Amino acid sequence: MPFMREVIEKKILTGEVIEEFKKGFQYLDKTQHRQSKWYEFWYKNESLRQNFTNTALTAAIEKAVKNCNTKLDLLIQDKGKKGFNENRQEFLNCLAEVLNTVRKERFNHGKKTAHTFMHRNQSIFERVLIPENNGFLEQSVVSGLKKIANKYPELKDKMEEMIKKVQAGVSPYVEFHESMTIYADGTRFFSASNQKSTLECHLEKVALKFE
Repeated sequence: MPFMREVIEKKILTGEVIEEFKKGFQYLDKTQHRQSKWYEFWYKNESLRQNFTNTALTAAIEKAVKNCNTKLDLLIQDKGKKGFNENRQEFLNCLAEVLNTVRKERFNHGKKTAHTFMHRNQSIFERVLIPENNGFLEQSVVSGLKKIANKYPELKDKMEEMIKKVQAGVSPYVEFHESMTIYADGTRFFSASNQKSTLECHLEKVALKFE
C-alpha cells in the first residue's frame, strides 16, 4: 500500500493554493501600480496615460487589489499550513470582494445612454447605465484560477466554474423603463415602470458569489 495512498491523497494546504493563484494574479507591479502590458506603449508615458486611460478607475482598482492581496497574505499567515478545504470559503470571499468592488467602480465610471426599440406591439424607451467592460483585473483573476486548476486537478472543476462566472460580465442597470402599447383600434397605452430600484440594489442582485 503506497504509503497509505500518499496519506489519503496528501492534503492540499491553503498557503500553497494561494501562492499558486498569485502566480497568475499579477495586476500590480513592484511599485504597487497596475502592470503595463507589452503593447501599451502609452501606459509608460504620464501624459499619454492621462489621455488613453481612465486613471481614476485604475486608481480605484489598484486600491481594491492591494486590499485583496493584504487579505490573502493574512490568510496565508494565519491558516496557510491548514487544509485548503477548511479555509476555501475565506479564499473565495477575498476574490468575490475584489471583483464586486471593481464591478461597482466600473458602473461608477460607466456611461449613461437612452434608446428606443420595438417589442411585439410595444414601443419601449429605456435609460440605462452601462458599466466599463471587464479588463485586466478580471483577466488577472482568471489567470490565477487557471494556475490553481492546472496545479490541482481535484480543484479544476470548481476553478472552471468560477472562471465562467467572472467572464460572464454583468447586465447594465436600467434606470428608467417606459413602454407604449398600440392596440388594433389605434388606442395607445403608456406605462412607466416607476421602479424604485437603485444602483446599489442592482449591484447586490448581480453580485458574484463563490461557494
